[in-house]
Amino acid sequence: MSIWLWISKFLVPVVLAWPILLSQLGTIKVLMYVADGMFVVNILINFVLIRPESNSVDPMKNALTYLKTWFLLDCIVCLPALCSYQSIWS
Repeated sequence: MSIWLWISKFLVPVVLAWPILLSQLGTIKVLMYVADGMFVVNILINFVLIRPESNSVDPMKNALTYLKTWFLLDCIVCLPALCSYQSIWS
C-alpha cells in the first residue's frame, strides 16, 4: 500500500498541474487506475482483517470495529477515485 500511496502522492499534483498529460500519456492513466483501485481493495480487506490487538476472531465484530475507527477516513481517501473519472473515461 505504501508504494501506491507514493505513486498517488506524486501523480495527483502532476495531473492537477498539467491535465493535458492525462489525455496524452496512457501510462499515467493506468497507474492512477491501479493506485485508486488498490485503495478500494484496502477497504474491502480491512473488513475481514483480524488485527493483532483484537482478541476477537469474529468477522462481524472486526467489521464493526473498522466501521467505527478508520472506515470514514478510508472512504474520504477513495472519494476522488470513485467520483471524478469523467475526464479519464472520455
